[in-house]
Parts: sequence; structure tokens; C-alpha cells
Amino acid sequence: MDWESKVKLDLELQLHLRLNYKGVIFMKIMIVDDEKLLRNGFKNMTDWSAKGINIIGEALNGEDALEKLKTISPDIVITDIKMPIMDGVTLTKKIKELYPHILILVLSSHDDYDYVRESMKNGASDYLLKASIDIDDLCDTLKRITQDSQKTSLYNSKNINIESVKLDF
Repeated sequence: MDWESKVKLDLELQLHLRLNYKGVIFMKIMIVDDEKLLRNGFKNMTDWSAKGINIIGEALNGEDALEKLKTISPDIVITDIKMPIMDGVTLTKKIKELYPHILILVLSSHDDYDYVRESMKNGASDYLLKASIDIDDLCDTLKRITQDSQKTSLYNSKNINIESVKLDF
């Protein structure tokens, strides 16, 4: 790829990733956790719309989430690992089979390492520890996994080796 093509692609990618002049990426989120208190706390922990995030749904377990995914279309599902009926590991696998474009962020406890590893194998984009969730880290993680996904999609659509182009953000 010549220099001019790289510059053009770099600008196209930066425009694609920065959906408004502040660089905020607007995301639709679904929260899946069996603890209502946690779901409510998550929804009320910040002014999500000011951060470019719209919480469009919630579910109390994996089975409930799959049913709701038939009618709503989030960009990202944030799910707990351990839940009754269908856990986050199985949910991750099923979402990636049925809706491969949906990104998954797993929330785990300190003693969930095996579950987290299995979720990552099943296609989760990342994970955060429940006990140490910080709003800034959460927003940074959501933005990063969205940008990574968009960058990969754009490069795949252009048949370009992702390692061949350096981006400055």
C-alpha cells in the first residue's frame, strides 16, 4: 500500500470512529445481571447519555437476555458471569452464534477466573471485576472495545493488514 492510500485510509478510519466532534462514540448497551440492585446501581451510576451511551435494555439472566435480543439491538451486552438459568459463559457463546456483531463485556468476581477465561474463548471482548468497577475505566473499556471492533471491521472490509497502518488518536 502506498503512502497516499495509507493516509486516506487513516483519515477514513478516524472519521468512522469519531462519530461527533468530541470523539464520543454513541453506544447502545444491554445490562444482564440477576441482581436487580446491581442493575439499578449500574443504570444510575452516571449520566450515561452525556457519555454517549444509551442503556436500551436489561435482563435478569442469559435466557431472558436472549429473548429480549429478539426485539432490541444493542451494540454491547454487559453481562455478569454467574447467574441462574443461563450463566454469562453460555450467554456469550449463544450471542456470538446468533448475533456475532454484538460486543460482550463480562463482569466477574475475583473468584471467577475459569468462567472469565471460558467467556473470552467464547468471544467476549473484555472483562472487568465487579468489586472495582470505576466509571472512567468502564467508559474507557466500552470505547476501546467499540473502536477495536470498528477498526477490525473497516480493515476487513478493505482487505488490509491491520498491522500495516498506524493510527494517531
